[in-house]
Amino acid sequence: MSRLVVGPDGSPKQAKFIAPIPSASPVVCTSGVLATGPDGNVWEAGVAKSVSIYLRKVLSVMPTSLSFSSIGQAKTLQATETTNPTLTAVSSNTAVATVVAGATLNSFTVTSAGAGKATITVQDSKKNYFQVPVTVP
Repeated sequence: MSRLVVGPDGSPKQAKFIAPIPSASPVVCTSGVLATGPDGNVWEAGVAKSVSIYLRKVLSVMPTSLSFSSIGQAKTLQATETTNPTLTAVSSNTAVATVVAGATLNSFTVTSAGAGKATITVQDSKKNYFQVPVTVP
């Protein structure tokens, strides 16, 4: 998988994402420079116009989407990240869905507020994020 990202020097780079590597694994740098990226992951800055990113911070959220059948319903999102930081969540449209911290670490309660679509964005302090689409009929 690849996409355009901002490199450590601030310029756009084509990036390919590589499966997470355990912290004890040796990293083979084939193109020159290893750097900690702005997202807290390890970036291998190549001589060409590409960057390989070794994911050490893998953020996941379950479920990956929410659908409500009526207004006023509440559902729980559970998020995890390999370094286990404290995560936050915001709604793109509070008229459709609101989100508050849940009862346990990195859980969030999403409540349907009105008909439409919204996105709940769960993120860490380095701006790594996971977006959860929400639909309320």
